[in-house]
Amino acid sequence: MIALPAGRNGRRCLLISHRGVHDRFPENSVAAIQAAIELGADGVEIDLRRTRDGVIVVMHDDRVGTTRVADCSYSELLQSVPSLATLEEALAAVGHRSFVDLELKEAGFEAEALEAASAGLRPDGFMISSFLGRSLRNVARIALQSGRRPGPPTGLLVGGSASSRGLAARLGERLALERVRWFGANVLLVHQRLANRSLLRRAVQRSVPVMVWTVNEEALLRRFLSEPAVAGVITDRLELASQISDSLARRS
Repeated sequence: MIALPAGRNGRRCLLISHRGVHDRFPENSVAAIQAAIELGADGVEIDLRRTRDGVIVVMHDDRVGTTRVADCSYSELLQSVPSLATLEEALAAVGHRSFVDLELKEAGFEAEALEAASAGLRPDGFMISSFLGRSLRNVARIALQSGRRPGPPTGLLVGGSASSRGLAARLGERLALERVRWFGANVLLVHQRLANRSLLRRAVQRSVPVMVWTVNEEALLRRFLSEPAVAGVITDRLELASQISDSLARRS
């Protein structure tokens, strides 16, 4: 099983802040990332896209207004989103203070993202995740070719809105653990809807760490934070998750 970093204060289950503290600070900003670290997150999840002129930026949505991020230059994006962080700015804000889950929202810049993260973070300070299995396979290949052994953990994202699932998506969800192996990934990042006992049991049997996203309800936070088979919880409600985690630790 791939070794993930230990949580703060001996936490068994990592608390990953989803896109930083984006309900109090501008989304996709350095301030949102820094706030998550200061509030005690074990890690921060950030989404990455690339602009028309090749700048990798922290951006969840694929459009600004009606224009695709990929069709905008970096300077054009800044006019609409002045607080927008580049990958380099985000990595500098994190440094060695926290774990980072770098989600590739698009293919084509795997080498650049890996190079920047390897230069700016500890070797065990980041993971690269994506819904795009081929991108994860590319990350593993690039890491091997560049002499990084082992390369960073790679996490396959599975799941999403139940209302938007087609047959192929449902099949992909059923074969989640198989797809982790097919794409050479190390970690399964699964939507909370799919994180049932059967999946978690099979993941343990196959030595695949599981992270669950995006968990915001108190009852579900309690459930997953107390579940030994869950290696990490990705949440928008960092302070509540921290309180629950600390309460569970005191009881154990």
